Parts: sequence; structure tokens; C-alpha cells
Amino acid sequence: MEEVIDKLVEEVTALAQDELADFLPLTDVKWDDPGLVLIDEYPYAFVAPVVDEPKLETVGRAGYDVRSLVISIVFVINQSDYFDPLVSEVSGSRELVRASGLLRAHLRRLGKRQLDGLSGVRNLTVQSTNFVPDVRGDAFVRSAVTTLVVERQYQHQD
Repeated sequence: MEEVIDKLVEEVTALAQDELADFLPLTDVKWDDPGLVLIDEYPYAFVAPVVDEPKLETVGRAGYDVRSLVISIVFVINQSDYFDPLVSEVSGSRELVRASGLLRAHLRRLGKRQLDGLSGVRNLTVQSTNFVPDVRGDAFVRSAVTTLVVERQYQHQD
């Protein structure tokens, strides 16, 4: 699972430096949820492992296992950075919707379905995106949590 998360961190970092930079300038893309961060670290993203479960197992010396890896990619903003009492919307939520839409479109491209040929990756499916309010320390944050399922084949180890 580590290699898949490392590759997804690379993908989100590249997206952050290109398409997201204009409207959601991420300070960092982290490996897993850091929990509390400094106020000046918002907005940021993280890629976190959720589930690693077997999907298919074969036997024998040439056998292999296919595992379903459930992974979350999360964009996190500090809501107060987007507060404007003159409008009736929280613009940060709009930015999260845009960012998660770009992420889904990026990962649904044909080449990304196998994570650019990462060894053993059979398919990547974008399952869902949830928008979650939260309190982290002194910050009232909002997150866009995009859940992926990555099927990866592993050879049996003797």
C-alpha cells in the first residue's frame, strides 16, 4: 500500500502545482492525516490508507493475491480564511467542490487508472466524495474526502 500512497501523493502534488494553484493554493500534500496543523498550513491535502483487504487469492508457486486498497485523498481548508459577511455562501466550500471535481477527473483518465504503470496496479476507481465539517484545535475546518479503491496484484512470497 505504501507505494500506491506515495504515487497518489505525487499525483496530488502535481495537480496542486498546476490546475489547483489558481484557486486552492495548497501548502503541502501529506502522507496521512496530521491531525492538528498550524493555522498558516491551511489549505493542505493528505492521502491516507483506510482499508487493505483481499479480493482474490490463487495458490501454488506462481500464485498471486489481488487486494483492494481503500484510500482517501482529503483537501482541508480553514473556513475562516474564506469568511465574507457580505455574501450568503462559504466560498471555501465552492473551492473544495471544484478541487475534488478536478481530482476525480484527473484520476479517471485512462493512464491514471493504473497509476501510470505502477507495478501490479490493475484498476483505480473513484468511489465518492464527502464534504465534512470539523473542528481542529482553534480552527473550524471543512474537508473534501475523496475515496478511491485501488486493485493491486501481489506475487506470493515464499
